[in-house]
Amino acid sequence: MTILKSLIIKIAVIGAGLAGKQHINTILKNKNCELGLIVDPSQEAYEISRKLNIQYFSSIQSALDKAKPDGTIICTPNSDHKEHAELFLNKKYRFLLKNHYHQILKVLWK
Repeated sequence: MTILKSLIIKIAVIGAGLAGKQHINTILKNKNCELGLIVDPSQEAYEISRKLNIQYFSSIQSALDKAKPDGTIICTPNSDHKEHAELFLNKKYRFLLKNHYHQILKVLWK
């Protein structure tokens, strides 16, 4: 077995709406990934995290202060992407936006 095959990547999902749930399911099905935490202020997200026995945070800032996943998927509404991406860039954390990333990056790197 190679080193890469034994590496498990801990991933956070920010936003547990429709897109977030799809990413959560994909992570759970991938043997090389582990769902590290969910960030979402909703009661439903809290219940999902309890059911899966993973860390839950109601705000991005509290998650950034207390956890450091290997990567993060930002699945919040498009209107919040710039603000949320800036938080991760400032901490130098790896992240992926669910879509429209090229537009956000143009704004962030001006």
